[in-house]
Amino acid sequence: MTRWQSRFENSPRFQRISRIDEGGIRSKFLKETTKMSKRQTSLIVQLRSGHISLNLHLHRIHKSDTPHCPHCSLQGRQIPESVKHFILECPAYNIERFWLRGKVGRDANSLKALMAKEQTMKALIAYVDRTKRLRNIFGDAPPN
Repeated sequence: MTRWQSRFENSPRFQRISRIDEGGIRSKFLKETTKMSKRQTSLIVQLRSGHISLNLHLHRIHKSDTPHCPHCSLQGRQIPESVKHFILECPAYNIERFWLRGKVGRDANSLKALMAKEQTMKALIAYVDRTKRLRNIFGDAPPN
């Protein structure tokens, strides 16, 4: 376990995850997700790691021709479709984001806060479900 932890801490994945959770995967994240379904936990883990079916990641693994947001590209803007853009910035989801802010308050402005507690993670899952952006991958994944 110590050897694995050392290798993980030196990997690029650790850098991405530690932006959200300083404790890595052996943190309270595991406790916070115990009441969530496997599908819901999978969605949160993929959002936290950035390994999710958004164009930035798909382009990186040669599954998309472009890393750009499909909604913003239609408006002539070339913005990478990252997790941050999808959740916090994309104008196509302003209504869903307004709903999310109503559910979790100021925490809706922070990826770290959205992916830290069971309550905010469930609201984030509902946000993703409301956007319909990842429905072809996750289906309906509303919170319990």
